[in-house]
Amino acid sequence: MGASSSKAAKLKSWEHPLKSGIWISEVINRSDGASYGVSYRVSIPAKLAGVRKRQNFAKKLDAEDFAERENETIRKHGQDFLSITPAERREIASAVELLRPAGIGIMEAASFALKHMRPAGGEKTINQLTDEMIAMKRSWLEKNVIRERSFRDFRTRATKFAEIFGSQPVKGVTLEEIKVWLKSFGLRSRSVKNYRMVVGELLKYAKQKSYRADNPMEGFTREDKHEIEPGGDDQREPSILSVTEAERLLRTAYAHPELDLGAAITLALFCGIRTEEIKRMDWAAVRLGEQPSFVKIGREIAKKRRIRNVEIPANAQAWLSTWPNRIGRVAKNTYVTDYVKRFAKLTKLAGFGRKDENGEWVSTWDDNCMRHSFGSYMYSKTGDSMLTSGLLGHKANDQVLFDHYRSLTTKADAVKYFSISPPIELKSNVISIHVA
Repeated sequence: MGASSSKAAKLKSWEHPLKSGIWISEVINRSDGASYGVSYRVSIPAKLAGVRKRQNFAKKLDAEDFAERENETIRKHGQDFLSITPAERREIASAVELLRPAGIGIMEAASFALKHMRPAGGEKTINQLTDEMIAMKRSWLEKNVIRERSFRDFRTRATKFAEIFGSQPVKGVTLEEIKVWLKSFGLRSRSVKNYRMVVGELLKYAKQKSYRADNPMEGFTREDKHEIEPGGDDQREPSILSVTEAERLLRTAYAHPELDLGAAITLALFCGIRTEEIKRMDWAAVRLGEQPSFVKIGREIAKKRRIRNVEIPANAQAWLSTWPNRIGRVAKNTYVTDYVKRFAKLTKLAGFGRKDENGEWVSTWDDNCMRHSFGSYMYSKTGDSMLTSGLLGHKANDQVLFDHYRSLTTKADAVKYFSISPPIELKSNVISIHVA
């Protein structure tokens, strides 16, 4: 037997740690056919590590330290560790390299991915989301929680949104996509805003139901609003009536009782009641016989059910007391466009418009000017923004007042405005006040 075979016979192998299944073997070092000393090879079988591993060390102690660390890792992770395939380990290693510069741990990344890619509420498409919300709102309508107009408006706008995004998963729709869609309308700012509000409601509901992890519309900034809804209500001076225009409108309404709009105009100008609230209002809500007189805006007529009582100024009481019929509805609205058509006729009779080059009448009436007028003159009269906001039926702050209603009026103008009284010929026809 040669010297090399004799030396090979003396090479040792041993299990380390004992009963770990990890083996350390002495290996002869060779270079250019010459042998010189030994190194130590640690061998970990695939059944322990998921893949066979071998690593050489110059020193026995280093080999044993490595074997002990690997054994501890295998012991801690058990079968979970062993179940990771080599391909998955390579992927994990690549992920760690990508995440490390950003200071993101692999568990943090995994948790984020699960939340956003596998939403807890399940996978839903935009079509499924809109169908679910429309069905929910229909049930609210049947229970008289919302009104028919609110339901129809939501359904129309939500359906329009679904026509474009319907097949997309709810979890995947982005704010940028929504902004591009909103920009494509080419509608007035108010209409675009209404679509935005419906989409925001849909995605807020989706987040609440865990159909997605976030609501991208929460990232819609003021800059986005200015870009997508240019010339919105908050960017232009509120349109209000002058004292002369308000009086002209009132006198015309009372001169044409067949239009049945005199009381409605009075309540809008001097109490700030919304048109939609007036359409639903009965005379029973107009408490002319009380001290002080007031209008009760109950849940059945108030926008978003924001109930309130609005005191009726003395001049408005004088106008209302001359109205010939104070039973039933304050203003009739027999069919959907009934009120609107009569009101358009009234504003034309009152001269709010002009003829164009073809001799056609073009209205100059601003739909919100009566309510804007009340808010502006009341604020100028009282200097109390919170009081004015409360009378208008706003929420607990006065921001809407400053964004949409307040205009540059003087206290002197406000005094004149709330002093507009019916002419003598009307006062002579006053009948006893009907007490509801």
